[in-house]
Amino acid sequence: TMLIGLDELVTRQVARDLTLAKMYLGKYILLRIIVSVGIFILLLLILLGLDYPPKTMAAIIWIGLCLLPDGISGVLNSVLAAYENFFPILIPVAFSSLVKILGGFLVIQSGLGVTEIGKVWLLASVIGAVMAFFAAVHQIGGISINRSQLFSNLDWVKLELPFLAMSLLATMEYQLDVLMLSKMKGEQELGLYSAVTTITYGLTLIPQAYRSAVYPSMVRIFSQVPTQLTKLFRIS
Repeated sequence: TMLIGLDELVTRQVARDLTLAKMYLGKYILLRIIVSVGIFILLLLILLGLDYPPKTMAAIIWIGLCLLPDGISGVLNSVLAAYENFFPILIPVAFSSLVKILGGFLVIQSGLGVTEIGKVWLLASVIGAVMAFFAAVHQIGGISINRSQLFSNLDWVKLELPFLAMSLLATMEYQLDVLMLSKMKGEQELGLYSAVTTITYGLTLIPQAYRSAVYPSMVRIFSQVPTQLTKLFRIS
């Protein structure tokens, strides 16, 4: 999984002190739920200003609902990454991706539309989030959820805001061209463009995967033996 913005912050905080993992897991899951709901509401407002066909609108909404389970999965995977244990991350991600691919193929073979594909994606995202939840809870031994910890002391907001901005800007950068092209050229050209960019994006995951793997080690070494960080950085 690629660490961007808030997910990267979660990994950094947990890697510094694994004994606080339960608290951070509960705190950031609550925060991620709030952010995901906010982004979904923003998506609905944007759709109101776009003249998409009803089927396209329905598909976007179904896929947009994936923001919640995918956001939760991002937090869970970030906590697991802090333990430098990536196998529990691989299983939910791989299984969820497999459900999306096979489910989408079966939907197309059945002659159903893009709305049904959106439903399959949502189901796969929920399954992946559930699997990631059990993997994370098993790794850290539980979860501590305290809603008041989000609002009793707002000093943490100063720390989180830049990372939240990074997450939002990265999402906008990744999707803005899709929205523009869909209105300027139509769905057929958008499909061709998305196919090419998906392949290109897949290639960028190779260096990002290495970065995600070494990042928790860099945080841990910086917290424990700062002088060794330069050596790891040069090797990387």
